Parts: sequence; structure tokens; C-alpha cells
Amino acid sequence: MPHPRNIPPGERCKLAREVFEAAYEARDSFREEHLGADLAYLLGAIVDYRNFEDAHVDWTRDAYGEESPELLAILKEKFPNRHHQVWEFIRLS
Repeated sequence: MPHPRNIPPGERCKLAREVFEAAYEARDSFREEHLGADLAYLLGAIVDYRNFEDAHVDWTRDAYGEESPELLAILKEKFPNRHHQVWEFIRLS
């Protein structure tokens, strides 16, 4: 799996759409459980190809607390393969 900085902008856009569609299909509203804010945070990390040093979201327990984001549960269900590109943009530990 390439480092996020090596993923071309076109592939990043496709990935962002895939992530958005996964969240859209899974829930009736982005207002629930901070889903919209977490989705915006992740999509920003994916599409901002110039920001190489911070091309991820920090969803560690230290950063997010005991309850993991609802979006994380959606992504684990939709993209169970830990080698999927979306996991390159999410810090879990």
C-alpha cells in the first residue's frame, strides 16, 4: 500500500467518493453521532494531497476518547480489508 503522499490526486478523489458513499448509504443523517464532522475531517485528509505530514485523522483513544467514531464503525464494515487505501489516512494507535 503506498504512503498517502504517493497516492495521485485522481485516486484520492475516487477514494473520497467511495468513503462518502459508504457513509451516505449507512445512515439517514450526517448529524447523528458527529458523523458529518468526522466525515469532513477524513475527506479533508484524503483530498489534501499537499499536506503530506498530516495526511490522516487521529482516531486513537487518546485523541477521541473511549467511544470510537460512528464513522469508524461504518468504515470497518464497508472496508474490512486493512490494506484498503482508506486505512492509510486513519491513525488508530
